[in-house]
Amino acid sequence: MPHCKRPHATRRQALHALAAGVATASGLAQAADAPRSLRIGYQKFNTLNILKGAGHLETLLAPLGWTVKWAEFTTGPVLLEALNAGAIDFGHAADTPSVFAQAAGVNLSYLAAEQPYPQGIAVLVPASSAVKTVAELKGKKVAVGRGWNVQYLLVRALEDAGLSFTDIEPVWVNNAADARSAFESGKVDAVGLWDPFLAGAQLTGSPSRVLRNGDGLSNNRTFYLSTPEFAKANSALLRTVFAELRKTNDWADKNPQAVADQLA
Repeated sequence: MPHCKRPHATRRQALHALAAGVATASGLAQAADAPRSLRIGYQKFNTLNILKGAGHLETLLAPLGWTVKWAEFTTGPVLLEALNAGAIDFGHAADTPSVFAQAAGVNLSYLAAEQPYPQGIAVLVPASSAVKTVAELKGKKVAVGRGWNVQYLLVRALEDAGLSFTDIEPVWVNNAADARSAFESGKVDAVGLWDPFLAGAQLTGSPSRVLRNGDGLSNNRTFYLSTPEFAKANSALLRTVFAELRKTNDWADKNPQAVADQLA
């Protein structure tokens, strides 16, 4: 899954790549017998989205015999399905979708992680709602997606309030746009969203308030993932990608307005 609350660009995103350093141009060139495409899956948040907009990765990899193909996904679970199907080589997803995918047997390797961002996920209710606490969600309709990080937040928040997930009526949606539509049309009593969709709903949608965010409940950490086979065969390439991601992150921290303009 980045102003007016631009997605993730205002927070520091420390990328902890498992293998450090930048591969030399000659090393990558020797490894590539013919031009190849690095297929990257991304969502509308995080440093990958900023890197795509800047176009720096394409420029860096072109002399080394690599092109870059970007594929946008609406949610982490869908992106991870594409990774498992061999449709992409590299991508990112939040902690909950990644763990669910791993438990389901998806062929993936964790390559790096960002810093936790618990404020980037939340359960919203209308500003005028009589619901003031999570406990008061009992019997209420909540729009959420299966396997989303906000579903995990909702489960934890309900448990913290002495309830279980069966105490609410989940209204399952497929993407953030559908979740927001259900919320703003009054079809549900609450909604689970993540940045930048959370920020968008707060800034431009119907008046709302945060019932509970991830503080103390969910780290909301983003992971960078690939398949074990691709990671092993292309470790030098991936080190180069992570080096460029770190540069992009540093630039984003210092130029928030430029990031907002780029992603507008």
